[in-house]
Amino acid sequence: YYIIEYFDFYDNRPENFSKYVNDNISNKIIDQLIDFKTTKLKGVKYSKNRPIFNVYRIITKLLINRYRKFFLVKLIFLITLLYFKNLKLFFIKVATKGDFTERNILIKEDVVKFIDFDSYYDKGSWLQDATYLLLHQDVEIENLKWQKKFFVKYLQNVHLNFMRLNKDYIRFWLLLTSLQQFSIRYFQKQKNLVNIDSVLHKEQHIKYFLNKEKFNLFINKIGYNDQL
Repeated sequence: YYIIEYFDFYDNRPENFSKYVNDNISNKIIDQLIDFKTTKLKGVKYSKNRPIFNVYRIITKLLINRYRKFFLVKLIFLITLLYFKNLKLFFIKVATKGDFTERNILIKEDVVKFIDFDSYYDKGSWLQDATYLLLHQDVEIENLKWQKKFFVKYLQNVHLNFMRLNKDYIRFWLLLTSLQQFSIRYFQKQKNLVNIDSVLHKEQHIKYFLNKEKFNLFINKIGYNDQL
């Protein structure tokens, strides 16, 4: 049986999302995301979540399809180092929605609903959904606005109540998410589904978080403190 509910929601394209997202809505997204992560869904086909293997799989696919740039070497080395340096943190599992984008968040006034659970993981990560939403819009890191406020609130909530985070673990998920989203845009461009600007923005996300100084600047600007 299918149950269909009509919900008259605001335009949720990424470029329009920021026009109506306020602190109240951002807090509701965070609360519902945390509630989702700590509630096991029934009747859902689970997917395996192996983040470090996803890195190697994506990069291999890019190389095979003639995307060969030197910064990928640095990315492989750094993201592998961050993973094994914080290996214990990757064994802390919670549910992950997957494909957590503006398109899959419906909002009307102060009501928030999530849709599309095709990429659900029962043993996922605390940060996978949050970093995906943070970086989904095709703009430079410096131009992200409401996303940064959402992200730091979410980090602080998780850090204080569920899992002690550190900057290396956060950087790993920012890099992996940037790589995943770049790969999607790269192959969409090959099919002429997006323009080159979208690809370049996603490439900039990877390079930004590869740069340690820029990553630290990002953490400082959003006001996150892992010593809370």
